Order: sequence, then C-alpha cells, then structure tokens
Amino acid sequence: MSSLVALSLFGNQFASSLPGELGALEKLEYLYFNNNAVTGAIPTALSKLTNLEKLILYDNKLSGCQTT
Repeated sequence: MSSLVALSLFGNQFASSLPGELGALEKLEYLYFNNNAVTGAIPTALSKLTNLEKLILYDNKLSGCQTT
C-alpha cells in the first residue's frame, strides 16, 4: 500500500481512535474519515503525510491532537 494516494473510509461508524499507522502512507494525498464515531486525539503521525492535500474528519468525536 505504499503507493496509495487516496483513502476513503467515511460513513462506516468506526468507533475507535485514528490509527497512527496512517502516517506510514507517505504518498497519501486524500484522506476521508468523516461521518464515523472516531474518538480520541488526532495522531501526530499524520504530520508525516507531506503530500496530503485534503483531510476530512468532520462528524466524529475527536478531542484534539496528540502532544507526544
């Protein structure tokens, strides 16, 4: 999956936290994770996604960003 550029997982009622492993998808340009029940903080690992053009996270239960 190292060449994955778009990941659309919206509307699936995921109820866990965002996995930090998403940060390993270095070529990812679009990440849609809206309309779920994702909780917790946004992982700092997402800052590794330097090609990311669009990040959609609305309609979840996120609490901010991880600080460590």
